[in-house]
Amino acid sequence: GRKPKSLSFALAAALPLTGAERLAGVQDGATVGFTVAEALQAPFAASGASAQRSLAERCAEAVNVRDFGAGQGDAAADTAAIKAAYAAAVAAGGAPSVYFPPGAYAFQDDELAILADSSLFYGQGATVRFVGSGLWKIGSDAARGALPGFRDLAFVVDATSSVEAPVSVYNCGRAVFQRVAWHDIKASAISLRRAVLWLRHCDTRMAAGGGSSVIKAAIPATLASAIFIQGGRFNSADHAAKLLVDHSGAGEIDGLVLIGVNTAG
Repeated sequence: GRKPKSLSFALAAALPLTGAERLAGVQDGATVGFTVAEALQAPFAASGASAQRSLAERCAEAVNVRDFGAGQGDAAADTAAIKAAYAAAVAAGGAPSVYFPPGAYAFQDDELAILADSSLFYGQGATVRFVGSGLWKIGSDAARGALPGFRDLAFVVDATSSVEAPVSVYNCGRAVFQRVAWHDIKASAISLRRAVLWLRHCDTRMAAGGGSSVIKAAIPATLASAIFIQGGRFNSADHAAKLLVDHSGAGEIDGLVLIGVNTAG
């Protein structure tokens, strides 16, 4: 068979790159040269695939918090990076998605306003620690956060946390949490004001001596919400009895559906 073409090159340039640096190399015995930016736009097929796509196109498919400086062990830098990543995903148009690679991240003394339609936050072995007044808030008085999703993430509440819950479902058509874990909950995992809330195969672990409910609902008069919980485990580190839902508002919970929920300590 025909021997596949090969390409080798060397780059002598300081990091970070601008894209204008030239790569000089040898391809099948001939000297070649191109810029880093040109190399990123060159199409190629992945192993076993038939279609060719560029590296730039592949990288643009997901907004990665590490591309904005997260994951370096600095809570302030993590917070700024997470907010910048979400802003970039929203600016790109369509359904904004933000990816958290394996690792530990922090969100400290700030609020992430999740307002764009179909926002998705997903990870792979990623833990987000909420520090101080750090809070992710879905929707506002003026805008509803439409169909946000959270998948395969772990949320940890730091001992310094001063918020009722690290995630606030404030004003939303539907919010879906799938395979999300909450650890060291001091008060509640989610505060609920107005939404159809779905928890699918989620776990919560209340801190010893703390935690009152998984969901703290404070639905105002004239408003209503519904809660669906499918699978998952909800318990406390000290095996004390906790509430799944604690509702203190004047509004209504139209429906509460539990399917295969484990509440053993």
